[in-house]
Amino acid sequence: MNKYIKQTALLILPALLVTACDEAYIMDDLQTESGITIEGLVTNLPGRQFVKVSRSTDFYASGKTPRITDATVQVSDNVGNTYTYVHNPGGHADSVGYYKPAIPFVGQVGRTYSLTVQADGQTYTASDEMFHINPIDELEFELDQDQVDEPEDEDFPNRIYEVLMSVEEPQETRDYYLFRTYRNGERIWSESSEDDPEIYVTDDVLVGGEIKDIAIPGYFENGEVAGAEIYSLSRPVFIFYRDLSKILANDGGMFDPPPANPRSNISNNAFGLFQASAISYREVRIEAAE
Repeated sequence: MNKYIKQTALLILPALLVTACDEAYIMDDLQTESGITIEGLVTNLPGRQFVKVSRSTDFYASGKTPRITDATVQVSDNVGNTYTYVHNPGGHADSVGYYKPAIPFVGQVGRTYSLTVQADGQTYTASDEMFHINPIDELEFELDQDQVDEPEDEDFPNRIYEVLMSVEEPQETRDYYLFRTYRNGERIWSESSEDDPEIYVTDDVLVGGEIKDIAIPGYFENGEVAGAEIYSLSRPVFIFYRDLSKILANDGGMFDPPPANPRSNISNNAFGLFQASAISYREVRIEAAE
């Protein structure tokens, strides 16, 4: 029997997409008490760096959060490089509140990145280290007989293949990962809503110390292209996602505690997350004999 990712599943609410299809982590519909929300990402791939700055509102408020377009944003590393970010350089209507580096750069594994945001007369800082990620060694597909007998999605009864992923997992370190999966280049969305992507985080203990022949979320049909993406995470970022999953799982029942904010790595009581991640991606086309 194949192993499945023993993950913390995070049902992430809708967000604006930015260039290169990265998304912010705290979505507009996940509100907090009034304050500043900052969401930033540095990766080892070109075009994937961004910072989003917005005003958060009460947890029970409705509507999208107001975006801040006049913040001062900089990212620096521990070897002396400093990158100035500019607001929405492409002028896209769906990128209001997003800041991109004026001079493009890619993050380097082993470096620590520091974020400084000045907004509304306040200064907010954060830092995160980019850890190594091994390349995905292999993606294989195989027929899932349970899907043949009882399809998970009745609208797509031919999605009967699961995809198995293998990655060499360092045994000498405690590692944390975020997983994303794709179908024909598009994010796989949750079963409960066509608008909600699912993001999975785990550590190497939860996957049994190895990532070998683990079925990625989703099923596929002949001719489709399955993609898997892994992000390396620091422990503080992993904890943020774990906290976020608990908030999203809180249905407001009488035995549920009041919503609490995820533990953020951003100073000055800001909400949000600054994340530095190395990314590995691989895809496979389902080409099964008819």
